[in-house]
Amino acid sequence: MVVKEAVGLSPMAFLLFITLCYYCYYMKRIISCILFALSMSSIVKAQTTSPFVCVLDNADYDIVLTLDLDSLNISVPNHDLFGPLGGYLSKKRNSFYWLVVSSEVNGNKAILTLVNDYGSEDLEASLTKKNDSTYIFKQLDGSPLKVPNNGKWQKLPKVMEFKKRQNATHIR
Repeated sequence: MVVKEAVGLSPMAFLLFITLCYYCYYMKRIISCILFALSMSSIVKAQTTSPFVCVLDNADYDIVLTLDLDSLNISVPNHDLFGPLGGYLSKKRNSFYWLVVSSEVNGNKAILTLVNDYGSEDLEASLTKKNDSTYIFKQLDGSPLKVPNNGKWQKLPKVMEFKKRQNATHIR
């Protein structure tokens, strides 16, 4: 009570002042804890990123393989009807897609099931991470992998090499 009289505050103002001081003291702690937790979660996330959350390019056939096999949350451009998927294979400058409808990841190898966006053909393929920037795509079973090329269907080889796109920060 001596402090209240020395400062010259009314009882209600004094109570508000004490509450505000208490709040600020603990809010500093809470804010610092939240900032610490956010920084730690980003560090942990960076360390545990799967090799199959990436964008892969094949320059020989002008195709791109976009993957997120961890969260299965890739939206295929202009094909919202399919909902979120594990990824897709696309031809640059074309709207034809092979959709990754299921996957099984085991270390640096993934088994993918792909279906074309018409639903008329499907295939099973393996994708193996060879090193930090190179992946090997190998068709195991199913329909031949074909993409449109200059008004015709281009049959792709059963084994292809993809390079990881280094500046792909946003894959969706």
